[in-house]
Amino acid sequence: EESAGTVEFIWPLTADIAAACGLQARRTGLLIGMRPQPEMMAKFKSGALRGFSIGGRGRRREIEVP
Repeated sequence: EESAGTVEFIWPLTADIAAACGLQARRTGLLIGMRPQPEMMAKFKSGALRGFSIGGRGRRREIEVP
């Protein structure tokens, strides 16, 4: 199974968090930042693709916290 991209971050978006970030959010929930593969990004830029479904498998990575 080929990956269409990677999830760079996931965090809750509440009204308070949105306000603290200087954002106006009509909806709240889970905010997910994706980095699509170059081929998929090209489809977004051309207008051939307007959205995608998030699915797949997770892999935990250790990160260093300063």
